[in-house]
Amino acid sequence: MHQRTLVLRTVAAVALTYYISRGRPLLQPDKLPKSSYSWEKIVETTWSDEDLHVPKAVRALKVIADNGEMDKELAKNAAALIVQRKVEKHEKWSFLGHGFDEAWDELAKEDTKQVNDRR
Repeated sequence: MHQRTLVLRTVAAVALTYYISRGRPLLQPDKLPKSSYSWEKIVETTWSDEDLHVPKAVRALKVIADNGEMDKELAKNAAALIVQRKVEKHEKWSFLGHGFDEAWDELAKEDTKQVNDRR
């Protein structure tokens, strides 16, 4: 039992150290693609996906936009991106360090690869 506790504490310490060392990324709303989708289209499309995290994420964005806690256009674009990638393209959730430059670079590489694959 003592070894399990030690391993758990060590893993938690390493994870916390990594998290703190990365710092907090700057928000870069200009890198979020603009969408022509309306909230109605986003919500309607959301329910066609089996992953229950999709409507939860979209609802959270809608609520914070309606409450004035986030720019409405930014929230709508973020929700549309979830719908486009998760529901329409059937992509998995990304666990990149969102907001960090490396994550944006990786997404750009993925988009370029998909465009090239279509040719």
